[in-house]
Amino acid sequence: MQRGVNDHTVLDLIGHFRGTGIVVRLIEYMDVGNRNDWKPAEVVPSRELIERIGARWPLLPGSQYRGEVARRYVFQDGAARLD
Repeated sequence: MQRGVNDHTVLDLIGHFRGTGIVVRLIEYMDVGNRNDWKPAEVVPSRELIERIGARWPLLPGSQYRGEVARRYVFQDGAARLD
């Protein structure tokens, strides 16, 4: 999710897939060198996205696997998982 580009769609995206069995994985927009004109102001940190989503649908921490980078969450109502 990139601030001002597609971050306004995160709740619609999650809402579309809740209850379908499809796991949504959100990936932070990040610097990959000098190829994507990355600017820190354009980044929506995962913390902020989780807060937005959790304000609409309460989240709980999901199971983590050793060495895994992604953070997992489950919706309190059991409707889906979010990575």
